[in-house]
Amino acid sequence: LYNFIFYITMAAFGYFNIYFQDAGLNSFQIGLVNAIPRIFALLLMPIWGFLTDYFQENKKVLFITLLGTLITIIIFPVTKTFKLLMILMFFYTLFQNPIIPLSDSLLLDYLGDNSNLYGKYRLWGSTGYMLSVSVLGYFLEATSSSNLFYVYAVILILSMFLMYFLPKSEREIEVLNPGDFKNIFKK
Repeated sequence: LYNFIFYITMAAFGYFNIYFQDAGLNSFQIGLVNAIPRIFALLLMPIWGFLTDYFQENKKVLFITLLGTLITIIIFPVTKTFKLLMILMFFYTLFQNPIIPLSDSLLLDYLGDNSNLYGKYRLWGSTGYMLSVSVLGYFLEATSSSNLFYVYAVILILSMFLMYFLPKSEREIEVLNPGDFKNIFKK
């Protein structure tokens, strides 16, 4: 159920560019708003992994990323300028990008030796996406593109609620030394 609900946010993300266009951004600006924060995401992902391993609290870090994404999403409808949207998109990317890897890690820990069942659980995410993408499109066409973020916020709140029913990871993790980041970035 968590995967089914959370992956609806992926459908919502597909409509961000419509909001950016309605906010008055041109094609070049929309491209920048989407591209530049993603570059930072590549650099920030290992930090989220380090925090998760260091605190050995996958669910707590997942909650922080969901909450950070929720706070960011709530600010979008009142943001209309290119510079502010760039900053907001950076924070959105900062919090949203680690959610799927953290969720998958929890799932794989839960499955343990039955990791071959991963596809069954992940299929529910794809189903949530497929069932919601068209409905969301019709809804936004009938209302306003800024309503996208309110729907996204509700889905995130539901995801945060359902996250508490996910099993806690029992796996022992070897914590990296912060100096090991140099090796990670080289790779």
